[in-house]
Amino acid sequence: TGFTLATLESAVEGEVMLPLSELNRLRRELVERIQAAGPAADGSTATADASAPAASPERPWREIFRFDDTGRIVQKNADAEGNPETQSYALCGQEERNPAWLPGQDRAFELSVLCRTLEQVEVCAAEGVAVAYADFEDVRGYADAVKQVRDTSAMRLLLATPRIQKPGEQGFFKLIERANPHGVLVRNLGAVPWFTHRGMETVGDFSLNVANPLTAAFFREQGLEVLTVSYDLNIAQVLDLLAAAPPEWFELTLHQHMPMFHMEHCVFAAFMSQGKTFLDCGRPCESHSVKLRDRVGMEHPLKADVGCRNTLFNSQAQTGARYFTQLRAAGLRRCRIELLEEDAEGVRRLLRTYRALLEGHAEGADLWRSLRAQSKLGVTLGTLEEHAV
Repeated sequence: TGFTLATLESAVEGEVMLPLSELNRLRRELVERIQAAGPAADGSTATADASAPAASPERPWREIFRFDDTGRIVQKNADAEGNPETQSYALCGQEERNPAWLPGQDRAFELSVLCRTLEQVEVCAAEGVAVAYADFEDVRGYADAVKQVRDTSAMRLLLATPRIQKPGEQGFFKLIERANPHGVLVRNLGAVPWFTHRGMETVGDFSLNVANPLTAAFFREQGLEVLTVSYDLNIAQVLDLLAAAPPEWFELTLHQHMPMFHMEHCVFAAFMSQGKTFLDCGRPCESHSVKLRDRVGMEHPLKADVGCRNTLFNSQAQTGARYFTQLRAAGLRRCRIELLEEDAEGVRRLLRTYRALLEGHAEGADLWRSLRAQSKLGVTLGTLEEHAV
């Protein structure tokens, strides 16, 4: 570059993990600013302060927030007239004035349910669920599910994309679009521009790993309307996220069987057929149920997706019911239940149990005990437990 770094001072507060690539990024940004400044008229050396990044048209989300010393947002941008009394959020090309998350304002909880079978979708519609996500192994069933929901209920049905989208697999997106859903549960980066540019309602799923307010602001700017809180956060970190950004941006998975890992290797094809791909394996995943037994005897369900990738789910369900009071006080108003292998009666029981919590008819501790009694394997706090991370 023609420049030499003379000195470097670093002041790090707290337990920070910072990749070396960040130092390289700062160095490149510093050089660009020095070059843009040009030589001074008196021949003095131009300097640049790397601690105060300049506004960038490619990253307008840098302008959205100002943070205090703890990293929390203390001010949002004023409106176009610069009026500080009516602040707004310049995200997704929309302005949200007087947002509902402000202290003193209350909103009803919205409960969504992720379904993996048509039977589960039907039960949710019959039970009056407002929003459901369909995540079928065979996405050819998406169109029929959407049509049935539109014809028989007021429930909104969003369709899930695959977690991984490889080059040449745009056909999955086209199939989802042709099914005419109410919206899309976005699980990979390629799906973000595909569906937001088509004006469809979009919810970012956990695989986008929204774990901090900057990531949340970035995805909101890209057009995602709601973001699923990252599964890497414990309850203290979830509450910090809800304090650092508008809680209405987020949906928290309150009940689920945690996906432990997602892999390209297909166990069904490897152990239940002589084939190598969906073209010659006979698709045993469509007619067999497989569980992997661990060293302590727990049997974890294995599921295949439309791309023949496998996900292994924890046999024990995880619930955040014990933290519900804290989450509600923090402003969260969207929660999700993720079904796995529940039959129709199991779905009804789970829905009614959580509705009692959301409507104030049961306490989190009561629901925790009820779920432990209902399940043969019990339930766990999982990653939400503070010492889990």
